[in-house]
Amino acid sequence: MNAILIHQIIWRRIIGNLLFTLPFSVLIQWFTGLIQRTGITALPLGIRIIIESSVFCVSHLRRQSISVLT
Repeated sequence: MNAILIHQIIWRRIIGNLLFTLPFSVLIQWFTGLIQRTGITALPLGIRIIIESSVFCVSHLRRQSISVLT
């Protein structure tokens, strides 16, 4: 899309985007399979929201404690 907008084909950018996109999509597919195997997707929406927000809070607190230590 960028190549169309800037009217240039920059092969380095295209190859770089592909090198990022392919491993990223594999990683997302792996996490999706992991989440589906845990059974979280079968839970009611309210419980899934609570789980998601608690995971976000824990990761946010962990990130803050790491930045304080450095």
